[in-house]
Amino acid sequence: MTLAEGEAIVLHVAGTACPACSGKASVFYDMKASSPDAVLLLPSSFRCFLCSLELNTQEEIFASGARVSALMVPNQAGNITLGESYDG
Repeated sequence: MTLAEGEAIVLHVAGTACPACSGKASVFYDMKASSPDAVLLLPSSFRCFLCSLELNTQEEIFASGARVSALMVPNQAGNITLGESYDG
């Protein structure tokens, strides 16, 4: 998982199952909304490492049947520091 800081918070999650081949894929999230307590992240793109499937819109991702959903992340992310990467 990677959190990055720029114009918007971006989340990159690796290891999601591809709906086409069941291989490992990455999902990229963009910030949709925020409050003092939480940030709403929506999937923006999907990339499979095995079959090279690329989904470039939220509509394509949801229509594909990929097991991906919106995420609510606390604004105080505890020990996670923006710009750091974690494997797992």
